[in-house]
Amino acid sequence: WRCVTYPMAASISPHELRASSSSSSSFGELEGEEDVEDVVEEVVEDMSETELCLLLDEQAGGALLACRSVIRMDRASTSSPAATSLLEHGFLVVDGAVSSLIAKAALDDVLEIDDTFTAPTLASDDSQETPYRTDVHAWLHREKPPLTDRPALARAYEALHRLGDDIARDAGARLRGGREVQLAVYRTSGRYARHRDALPLGADDDDDDDSNSNKNENDGNLTTQRRRLTIVLYLSSASPDGKDGGALRLYRPSPANGYEDVIPSAGCAVVFLSGAIDHEVLSLEDTGYVRAALTLWMH
Repeated sequence: WRCVTYPMAASISPHELRASSSSSSSFGELEGEEDVEDVVEEVVEDMSETELCLLLDEQAGGALLACRSVIRMDRASTSSPAATSLLEHGFLVVDGAVSSLIAKAALDDVLEIDDTFTAPTLASDDSQETPYRTDVHAWLHREKPPLTDRPALARAYEALHRLGDDIARDAGARLRGGREVQLAVYRTSGRYARHRDALPLGADDDDDDDSNSNKNENDGNLTTQRRRLTIVLYLSSASPDGKDGGALRLYRPSPANGYEDVIPSAGCAVVFLSGAIDHEVLSLEDTGYVRAALTLWMH
């Protein structure tokens, strides 16, 4: 990422700069926008996505604060645990969100076709010896394969959408209707390094228009920046003692800090604010465990 910042403008507005020129200001005589632009210096810096997120977090008073406007308590269900947990922690773990039978039947479908999935094209992080992401994945669309010829996977897909609707309603989430769904599979040594699904921007805009609520998933120009809620649904179960690896590590936003590891369990779901929570998939051990999960991003 290339970041452009304006150190002076952060504390002094153009109006204040013009006003200061009438007195003996160190800025000299400023009489128009051109003069202001001459004084306000740009600082251009290349930075990683993680560094950019931390900078934006700091400017917003914290990632969680920047994204909290996604949740509207005046719209949320009374004493909604979803709204409370998302507001206080930025994430929510829902055990038994979907029937484990539905999840495991979908897994059977996945294991028959995952050799046709796409390997990630993300570049390796130069600071690390291992690749940034080492799963295989497929974007899912309701009217296209594999959903059209894999009924068990299609049932899990629809269950995930219903879960998303329930979570969004209970939390009073401000959403525009766009959605993306990805199926990802990790095998031995598979991992996904720490990252965030969206930058902590745009969540506090004033757009309360619900007219787009019927947009199709993966519609047109949807981008990762529009992601507001991430919902991960596990189709397979790892060993409860963690020996299989593959846990989802959720990093608590400042000021809480620290992290929480969620061990995959078929039918369990993890919900978090896309622009607030850094997370990673820990490396799978050589135990034969296959980690499969559906991820729904709600815009």
